[in-house]
Amino acid sequence: MRFVAIAALAALLCSGLTASAQRAPDEAGRFTIAPQDDGFLRLDTRSGAVSHCRKDATGEWTCVPFNEAESARGDAIAALEKRIDDLSAELAAIRAELERLKGGTGAAAPQVQPQPQPEPSTKESTLPDEAELERALSFMEKVMRRFLTLVEDMKRQPEAQ
Repeated sequence: MRFVAIAALAALLCSGLTASAQRAPDEAGRFTIAPQDDGFLRLDTRSGAVSHCRKDATGEWTCVPFNEAESARGDAIAALEKRIDDLSAELAAIRAELERLKGGTGAAAPQVQPQPQPEPSTKESTLPDEAELERALSFMEKVMRRFLTLVEDMKRQPEAQ
């Protein structure tokens, strides 16, 4: 019985070593490295994940995953925060000007009524149909013929001296 257990354990260990040996060649070509000034970028060719690797303060190499969507989101947030700061400064300047106008005349500044926004048109723009186009061309043709007739009439009249 003991011999069967040892044989089964040996078979299990051999199958595990064979499986790990089969995985090793796949792992060897899994990553692509691109050098950078402060470390390198590591691309996982299987998953597409990109990490930035560099030495930390203790001298240990660490790799931090780089998420482009998160970076773009951070840039968008920074731009929005700057826009908020700019608008806040503009609002403070407008309030200061309003207070100056109120204080200088002793009367309240006139209320500015917001301009009504036009409602979006629900009617879609449509192209003219063939009949409308033909009518417009016919009209232009008549105008041109009359104009040319007037020019011809002016050419035939003797000049007054």
